[in-house]
Amino acid sequence: RGHNNGVRTLDFHPMAQNLLVSTSLDNTLALWDIESSALARSVPISDDVGTGGCFNLAFDYKGDSVAAFCRDRALRVFDIRSMASVAQVTSTHAGTKGGRVMWCSRDATPTDVIVTTGWNRQSVRELKVWDPRNLEQPIKQTTLDQGSGALQPIWDEGSGMLLLCGRGEISISAFELVPQVSEGDDGQPCLSGVDVFRCNGFMSKSNPQICCAALPKEMCNVTELEVMKLLRLTTTAVEPINFFLPRAAKLKSYFNDDIFPPARARTAPLVASAWLNGDEAEVPLTSMRPADMPLLSEKPVEQRVANSTILMKKVNDDREREHKTVESLTKMQELALQYEKYNPNESMGRKKGVDAESRLDDDEVADDEWD
Repeated sequence: RGHNNGVRTLDFHPMAQNLLVSTSLDNTLALWDIESSALARSVPISDDVGTGGCFNLAFDYKGDSVAAFCRDRALRVFDIRSMASVAQVTSTHAGTKGGRVMWCSRDATPTDVIVTTGWNRQSVRELKVWDPRNLEQPIKQTTLDQGSGALQPIWDEGSGMLLLCGRGEISISAFELVPQVSEGDDGQPCLSGVDVFRCNGFMSKSNPQICCAALPKEMCNVTELEVMKLLRLTTTAVEPINFFLPRAAKLKSYFNDDIFPPARARTAPLVASAWLNGDEAEVPLTSMRPADMPLLSEKPVEQRVANSTILMKKVNDDREREHKTVESLTKMQELALQYEKYNPNESMGRKKGVDAESRLDDDEVADDEWD
């Protein structure tokens, strides 16, 4: 028995097999070694015993730190190797409801961010982006909508897409996070900001969702540029949801290595005991490239046509089109004259086959000729 109250969050460690982290309403965060069925480590979530548990947890890229969105609406970051709280922000969102957190990182470089969802004072849902190295102020804030349910964030390391799913809703919002990277004083890349772009999401005709879960990256169809695949749980079914990247059809014959970098492998590289003893390992990656597909980055460069050549071609095409128009009008005029010659208009006092000069007017006929 490790917790003295109800357990509220559970999550497996991304780098160690059979290593589980949990939080409870007893105000503790615990690390469990499932292999030995033992409590490995634990730490109080906060100094205030009444804080309770957390709404959810999120690991960083290598699993050395974990972010927790707590029931007092505070964001806390723990170093789970030393089981110590290293940073916190006590007021993430001004609303009275709880929120969710996601650690968004694409590699081991210090350009990762922490994303939280919650409500402002007007009960409008919002998205905030934080720099885990400095939690004093969010580096980006986006107002979303006036929904009533907490938004569950789902992150994709390969494409940089962030999905937000709300319980009881029929839609899934999609965003792309693009970090702004600059060179630090030590010459290493560092985070200077982040851009948040809204993408085309998902809208169901009916059946509100209960929750959503992302499938492993290698299950995506790279030939159709499928960047994410979800399972959406409703009251009546489990629905697969697919997200595709629109690109020219001619590029689908190539492996788009710019949007499909090596994906995280399913199996963690360390066992629980090795990680607890301080061992480290690189994140295991696997290529998503099919064996028979050439790389898009190695595609021969198409010869570009100069702007002057394109302009001259357009001018010549316009001249040729104008010349054909003049020819067509001239031919139509000739046909009209020819038709008028052989088909005189009777309304002008002419009859077919009768010359206009040989026709007598009514005034030229004598009165006795009517008898």
